[in-house]
Amino acid sequence: MKTCRSLLIALSLIGSLSFLPHFALADAPANPPQKEPTESDRVYYFEHKLLPNWVHKSEGAFYSDLAQGNTKQLTDAATEIIGKDFSDGIKIRKIDKTDGILITFPKPKEPPQCFFAAVLKDGSEYHYVTLELGEDITGDGSSKAFLCEWANNGDHLDFGPRKYNDEAHFLSELEDRLKKGPDQAPPAAQIPATPPAPQDSHEP
Repeated sequence: MKTCRSLLIALSLIGSLSFLPHFALADAPANPPQKEPTESDRVYYFEHKLLPNWVHKSEGAFYSDLAQGNTKQLTDAATEIIGKDFSDGIKIRKIDKTDGILITFPKPKEPPQCFFAAVLKDGSEYHYVTLELGEDITGDGSSKAFLCEWANNGDHLDFGPRKYNDEAHFLSELEDRLKKGPDQAPPAAQIPATPPAPQDSHEP
């Protein structure tokens, strides 16, 4: 992105994959063997760390670039971090009824990979809201996905399970939540900002 290229490169360090985490126990030797990040690790980093970091740390530049159709930085990062097939499967468009951008990801393979993310502009604030694949523990389809948000302070907020995983219902709920405002919207539970093991050492 032209408007925030230096800042975003500094934030993401996408020039190499050295930013991706390696796994080690707290009491492991000082120089433990490094484990190559899996595809799941890379998808998690891209969807749950890199993009919300851009949303909240670029002072609106990331949102502005997407709104103007400047998506090359995002797709280049997806290609470098995950692969061309994943990048080619990403779709980005403006949301009609709100000040927002919809990012559609390739179909998630495992929790907490995302179906969608929305980058929303609410006055001078920005939000990164996700619809994430969840475990359907009951088997009755009552938790096809979970509506979540990565907050500006790094908290991962969970608004609970959803019975849908399609674009229309996701956008409808986003519009409804923005109309109600944060004080009237259903409360969110703060959940761990890391995925289940073995990905619990992810850091941006």
